[in-house]
Amino acid sequence: ALLAVALIPGHDLKRFVTPATHLGALVFGLLVIVLVAWAFVRWPVAVPVALLAAAPFRISTSVGTQKAYLLDPLYVVLAASVLALVVRVLRGHGDRALPRLIAIPAAAFVFYTGLSLLWTHDMRAGSIELLFFLFPFSALVVVVVRSPYRAWHPRALAITFVALGTLFSAAAL
Repeated sequence: ALLAVALIPGHDLKRFVTPATHLGALVFGLLVIVLVAWAFVRWPVAVPVALLAAAPFRISTSVGTQKAYLLDPLYVVLAASVLALVVRVLRGHGDRALPRLIAIPAAAFVFYTGLSLLWTHDMRAGSIELLFFLFPFSALVVVVVRSPYRAWHPRALAITFVALGTLFSAAAL
């Protein structure tokens, strides 16, 4: 949250709450995340397929003078799946952990990359990399690993992958 605030100038941050329609859109977006999280708490096996389905879509996003093509659908699904994972863990579910052989080097990499922001020459580029790539994809790995696995997952993921490929092939024509 602090990195996001640091990336967006103060006068552009005010655009999230003024006019009232912007505040309403923000509240609606948070409500969507909560509703999707509720669905993921109820059906956690859907998380990997939903993440794959949302992953390739970039949306032009503007906040004041700032403009970028962000993976907004992926970020919404990921935020909902992280919230659902927190709820499931608090309820005593989702106890499968990332193997230490992967978890320790990955945690060291994320820590070192975050620490390297202290001596970077381009604070903005480093913050963007951490906020929009490294942190979300680290959360994605944790959420997918802690999701329950079913025998139908490989087939569902393959079908989703082929459907996305077909969609993008048709769009390119």
